[in-house]
Order: sequence, then structure tokens, then C-alpha cells
Amino acid sequence: MLTAEPLLTLGIIVFFGGSLIFALIVNTLGEGKLKKSGILEVDKMSGRKFEEYLQALLKAIGYYVQLTPASGDYGRT
Repeated sequence: MLTAEPLLTLGIIVFFGGSLIFALIVNTLGEGKLKKSGILEVDKMSGRKFEEYLQALLKAIGYYVQLTPASGDYGRT
């Protein structure tokens, strides 16, 4: 991406790079919090949050996990 103003290009790169780093940090912290959830928290989780909880646990032990889109089918295929 080239602009007439090199500082504008640098600013855009810094903005989007910083946004990406921030999102990664927030995601990592969220996964850490989910992994520390106990049975009392699990009982209170929504279905989607429980899926994210299992994803965090499985990723922590080395599995590749990909969540499917939430479809509102109540777990039916």
C-alpha cells in the first residue's frame, strides 16, 4: 500500500499490527480463564461457552480444535 504520505502508511501498519496483537492477548487471557474453570463454573456455562471451554482444554494438551459456527440447532446435526 503506497500513499503520498509515508507517515500515514506507517500509522496504518502500526494501528492494524497493534490491533492484532491486542486481539491475540485478549484471546490468550480468555483461554487461560476458561482452562481454570471448575465444575461450578461449567454448570453455569451456556452451550457455546462450554464448547469454548473444551476447545481451550484440548488445545492445551496439543489437539487441533476448530469450533463450528453456532447454528442454533441445539447440538443436532
